[in-house]
Amino acid sequence: MKVPVLRYYGMDAALAGEKRHPQDHLRELGVQYGYASCHSVADVWFFWMPYGNLNALPEWLKSEQITVDPMKFWGDDNEESVAMGQKILGIYKEIKMMTQNFGD
Repeated sequence: MKVPVLRYYGMDAALAGEKRHPQDHLRELGVQYGYASCHSVADVWFFWMPYGNLNALPEWLKSEQITVDPMKFWGDDNEESVAMGQKILGIYKEIKMMTQNFGD
């Protein structure tokens, strides 16, 4: 099962003149999400299951809305990766029930 994800690249944000922390930026736009993970090597944040005011996203960020299979996202089958994928799917199901805004 694939779930919606918003990728937030720090370099793209900086080039667009954005100085706020990614979480602060989304909160101020009215965008909520189920789970956030930062990958500091690439300076990218992944906001899993974004919802709320997605129309408020700036143009440079709108194109970063993707869908990902959380069971394959971390690239291996070790216990930690499987547990994280299951956690994401559990959060997804909760948000879907709350908002009814996500498709399968």
